[in-house]
Amino acid sequence: MSDDIRWLQRFANYTKALQSLSEAVALAGERPLSKLEQQGIFALIGSRDASRSAFQNGLFTDGEAWMDMIKARNLRSHTYNPKVTDSVNRDILMRFYPAFAALRQRLNSLTQPGFAP
Repeated sequence: MSDDIRWLQRFANYTKALQSLSEAVALAGERPLSKLEQQGIFALIGSRDASRSAFQNGLFTDGEAWMDMIKARNLRSHTYNPKVTDSVNRDILMRFYPAFAALRQRLNSLTQPGFAP
């Protein structure tokens, strides 16, 4: 008799899992894929992954500046050293702001009619 109970428990778990899968499939059918998802990019975890993926997909050309931004953010949030602060501030003005401006220009070009990646 205990085997029958285990079978019923397993079947109940299977039914719940299938219901969850059915809901996910229905949701996927309702929502269009983003451009990145269309290219097979689904799981970007963290700023490093997102920056690498954006670089690989041609959204920006200066990948080193974007990686340095991440390092500077982490460094700056954990230090009160004025020399480090000055260095990060200098990088923001000389390297990071131009990188953000270039990204804006690139993204703006993607909104233009007739764009073909």
